[in-house]
Amino acid sequence: MSKVALMLVLSLVVMGSAAPASCESNGIAMGVEKVTKAPFDMMRGANEHVVEPVSDVNYGIIDFTDHVRAGAVSVGLNLGQPVE
Repeated sequence: MSKVALMLVLSLVVMGSAAPASCESNGIAMGVEKVTKAPFDMMRGANEHVVEPVSDVNYGIIDFTDHVRAGAVSVGLNLGQPVE
């Protein structure tokens, strides 16, 4: 067998036998999630009283930033799993 074919066969065997990793949410990740999510929830509530076009733009920015925050907490503290 050539080196490329052997590498492909071995990688398929390894990927086929690997089980998906799962983990419980750890305490630090849950605490950071609660503390960092609170300001975004407050901003969403305050955003309802702003003029319509500004409110739409603000909501998109707040939502995007909240997703980035949640992703950073998930990857950094909970091994890539969502914090529940």
